[in-house]
Amino acid sequence: MYIQINHISKAFQKKGQNVLHDISFGVKKGSLTALLGPSGSGKTTLLRILAGLETATSGNASIDGHAIESVAPQNRGIGFVFQNYALFRYLNVYQNIAFGLKTQHQPANEIKKRVTELLKLTGLTDLENRYPNQLSGGQKQRVAFARAIAPHPKVLFLDEPFAALDKQIRQELRIWLKRLIHQLGITSIFVTHDHEEAIETADEIVVMNEGYVKQIGTPNEIYNQPNCQFVAEFIGRSSVLSSPNLAGFMLPEKPFVTQIRPERVQVLKKDESTTTPGTLESATVKDVVFRGATTTVTLDLHGQSLLANRSSLKPGLVIGEHVSVLIEQLVLFKQDTSTLKKNQSPATTAAPLKSYAIN
Repeated sequence: MYIQINHISKAFQKKGQNVLHDISFGVKKGSLTALLGPSGSGKTTLLRILAGLETATSGNASIDGHAIESVAPQNRGIGFVFQNYALFRYLNVYQNIAFGLKTQHQPANEIKKRVTELLKLTGLTDLENRYPNQLSGGQKQRVAFARAIAPHPKVLFLDEPFAALDKQIRQELRIWLKRLIHQLGITSIFVTHDHEEAIETADEIVVMNEGYVKQIGTPNEIYNQPNCQFVAEFIGRSSVLSSPNLAGFMLPEKPFVTQIRPERVQVLKKDESTTTPGTLESATVKDVVFRGATTTVTLDLHGQSLLANRSSLKPGLVIGEHVSVLIEQLVLFKQDTSTLKKNQSPATTAAPLKSYAIN
């Protein structure tokens, strides 16, 4: 692994609390990894420890095989992009990007060559003489990114890089960022509390809560095969049902918990049918919310609420209507195990992800 984190813990003595508990994982070279979790989960503290802005209580880390504990922050080869951009307001775009190169005493011709290259790469060529107060939020973030990578850092850290932007700009910028990071091949870690952002942008996601790593995996693995109830509820929309009676599944003795994604639920009116194999359940419509291409339906299934997505092109549903429901698959949680189960499938597949202590 290009970045290796070994048993890092952090305690703030003044506050009398542990914010990180024995964190260990690796980051592959050239990959983009997301630290995902709610506020207070420890993700920013971990990033600051790696950058040398905080000191771990115990544990260690390395970059490209070299231990970093005794290395000064400015010598770790790290580029850092902050949530608030941290641009120098009295410097224009060109000067902001050139700042790190000047502090390294690079030759003037090399600085000009590098800055010109980055202006083109980030789409800022026509803005090089503007000052930060003349830029949009998205443009400021591009400048911050260009400034961070200008000195050719070994790794790039981004702390909530899109939080200050509106939704549309966020979506556009994270697609741009992922493409550019892969193009440059720079190993990157970014912090976010937005699961959609992590799923769309990251190659791998590290889910954290209350200072613990809960699960590590690809976006597909994290979304479709969560290894604990916290991850199931935190990542995306889903229904969490307590020991439901579902005829189409091989279920264990109670108690247990199931997680069901709304896109894995088909809602059928009396005159509708499906070609998908599986056992149907009876349910009652509790709520209907139009969302454009899809409609979110809340169902009463044996006394518990179940979410389902239904195409808005299909005939509408009304509250109180009796319908049939096909649950295609679910994730079952019992004790410390998670299992992916499919409707009318006797064989089950255990989630192939490493489980972590749930605290």
